[in-house]
Amino acid sequence: MFHNSMPRYEILSSDALATLDSGWRKIVTEIGVQFAKPEAVELFAANGQRVEGETVFLDPEFVLEQVAKAPSEFDMQARNHDHDVHIGGDSMVFSSVYGPPFFRHGTERRDGSLADFENFAKLA
Repeated sequence: MFHNSMPRYEILSSDALATLDSGWRKIVTEIGVQFAKPEAVELFAANGQRVEGETVFLDPEFVLEQVAKAPSEFDMQARNHDHDVHIGGDSMVFSSVYGPPFFRHGTERRDGSLADFENFAKLA
């Protein structure tokens, strides 16, 4: 397990953070978020969020309440517990991510697909 001993930096100014904050609030309330799973849409509707078809318009306070429920740190368990990792805090985890945005085979370059990701994951 690696631990980050580097000092923390404030990458964004308070003005930049305010811009991001107002931006996500506008997106979720005015533009909405489209969900392909009907069960997800039903869940949001049951929790008082406005729904139009597959689009859910979220109350920013509802979003913040849900985010506050997520733990800031947790352990991700492997099949072999010797390989469990701690996520959050000063722990650093190196892992493969959700696959490449592009796939190259010989001279061919194209957008990556779920099948490409599945094959890539087999290598990891």
